[in-house]
Amino acid sequence: MRKLLNDIERICRLGLDSRTLRSRVMARLRQDVRYDAFCFGTIDPWTLLITDDVSGGIPPGNAALASHNEYLEADVDKFADLARTGRTVGILGHSTGGDPRRSPRFHTVLPIIGAEHELRAVFLADGECWGAVSLFRRGEQTDFTSREAALVRALSRPVAVALRRACVNTPPPAPQGVPAPGVLVLDKAGRTLVANETARRAGCTSSARSPSTRWRRRPGPGEATRRICGCGPVPDAGCRCGVRR
Repeated sequence: MRKLLNDIERICRLGLDSRTLRSRVMARLRQDVRYDAFCFGTIDPWTLLITDDVSGGIPPGNAALASHNEYLEADVDKFADLARTGRTVGILGHSTGGDPRRSPRFHTVLPIIGAEHELRAVFLADGECWGAVSLFRRGEQTDFTSREAALVRALSRPVAVALRRACVNTPPPAPQGVPAPGVLVLDKAGRTLVANETARRAGCTSSARSPSTRWRRRPGPGEATRRICGCGPVPDAGCRCGVRR
């Protein structure tokens, strides 16, 4: 464990941008914790929404399916639950009492990768969550172990601190191709609380004094993915910033 922790801490001190940091961390982690696929996302510590992801071994075009499970289905080891409880790491086989088939994610998300085993972890510093990762193994592999969970758990703070630093120091990338979905959260007065880069570029942020602002209520617990947007009520086809119902 000590060598892995030392190597990860060294990577975290390099001042890398967020995506390079996550790729380097995953490459080093794989030497000690085998996986066939992974998805490593940054997390907004205020809303606990995933804001970006770096992945490997996962076919493209399945983000909506994973998001539906993460935010709209009851399931074990949700990133928000791991963060709020401070448990930080969960193994699907353990969290389902040895029967991963009890998890909806086992039937919807894992088959995309041909996986049967999953380890999830969040990265916390000073009580705030700055990142989350899912590791997957295919059925012919053995399940993740408690020792491997302990290895990942030991990385929580140094990786979170590096992600926080990268978030502050790294300018947003130039838009390329189809924009990511816009995320906008308003308070009861219609003022913007949180807006991701897509929503800001589209001019969807608003103030309480803006006469043209129309908005849906702020999501309550368990409703984090009911997108709301300053463009107005969000139609089924989505608004110009990519926000969808």
